[in-house]
Amino acid sequence: MKNWLFAGVVLAVATATSVPAIADEAQPGQITVSGHGEISAKPDMAVVQFGVQKVEATARAALDANNEAMTKVIALLKEAGVEEKNIQTSGFSISPQMDYRSDSSTPGKITGYQVRNSVTVKVTDLASIGKLLDSAVDAGLNEGGQIAFTNQDMRKLTRQAETRAVKDALEKAKLLAEAAGVKPGKIISINESGGAMPYAPKMERMAFDAAPSAVPVESGENTYEANVNVTIAIDQ
Repeated sequence: MKNWLFAGVVLAVATATSVPAIADEAQPGQITVSGHGEISAKPDMAVVQFGVQKVEATARAALDANNEAMTKVIALLKEAGVEEKNIQTSGFSISPQMDYRSDSSTPGKITGYQVRNSVTVKVTDLASIGKLLDSAVDAGLNEGGQIAFTNQDMRKLTRQAETRAVKDALEKAKLLAEAAGVKPGKIISINESGGAMPYAPKMERMAFDAAPSAVPVESGENTYEANVNVTIAIDQ
């Protein structure tokens, strides 16, 4: 009986002395910083939306008129060097034109039909866009939606922005370590925290009028951004 009690006391003392040893195993110090990187590039491609809308007394007449005009617009695009794979129909609609000015107790009266047809076109010859728009108006274009300047190899530009973001974070970590009088160690983790793609301004639907000269178009510059969070160990 005494031996059993003695063994229990020894076990309890051993357990009690081992707990502080585990608690003293402190985690290595860490520095967590964020990094930002961006790169600007001139666009090498434009995505343009062309549209044709026609209003006639009947749906058939409106469709025929629209088909004729859009066929001419598409033919002009191809003649201008736009590849067929870069021309895509992006919208089509037929809708009645209603007159609600009569007595409110009676339903509106159909006065005609409107047909809209639009195509989205990728243009790589940016210098030709102004002339292309102007010529398309002569061919029947009378409605437009969007024009966005972008880059064909966005992945490459995004990767460059990410590389700059990581370098920025590591420089910050080194600076903070030096200020704290410690030495930066190995990288523990790198996490991407999002970025920003070039903003494509959206234009409201508008009517085009034929002009004696090419439409002035400026492509400007695109900026690609990346953000990362980096955690590094502090050498003991």
